[in-house]
Amino acid sequence: MNEFINTITPFLHYHRYIFAFLGALTEGTNIMLLSGFLYRLGIFKFLNVVAVLSLGYFINGYGWFVIGRFWGKTVLEKWGPHFFLTKERLEKLEDYFIKNTEKTLIITRITYGLSMCTFIIAGMFRTKAKKFFWCNLISSFIWVLALFFIGYVFGTSYALLSKLVKLVAVWLAVALFIVIVLIAMFFV
Repeated sequence: MNEFINTITPFLHYHRYIFAFLGALTEGTNIMLLSGFLYRLGIFKFLNVVAVLSLGYFINGYGWFVIGRFWGKTVLEKWGPHFFLTKERLEKLEDYFIKNTEKTLIITRITYGLSMCTFIIAGMFRTKAKKFFWCNLISSFIWVLALFFIGYVFGTSYALLSKLVKLVAVWLAVALFIVIVLIAMFFV
């Protein structure tokens, strides 16, 4: 097992930005938190990792948009009635979405769990490419920075906790040494 870890660790470190990009492209949230944590520990460079994460998450948004553009209506027509999505409700949703496109795209992109559905709907309702581009770009950058910062705070907490544990361990060792000396003196 140690041989495997010793082999894979340099590979992961060398290609860390590629893995961060692929993680943001496919998973997103946890990778951004982990990247902030690892940045705090000195593994990443700030501008590089934020750029890579933002690009991956931005492309992720376009993936959902394309799915909605080409297959969204078909899926809704087939499965919508099973989820109480009647034609009237879809029309109301479309009216709301058209009136509030920018606000809806940005707010849902920076809300955990809602962006995928909203971007599919944006594609399905034929949102203009330029409008979608800017909303996706701005909201992806905001979300990446927010999660990166949370990960950074966890990294700071980890670093402080590590120092605290070392300090406590040293004092426990000193206390244990004193107790052993006192017990030895008592018996001698």
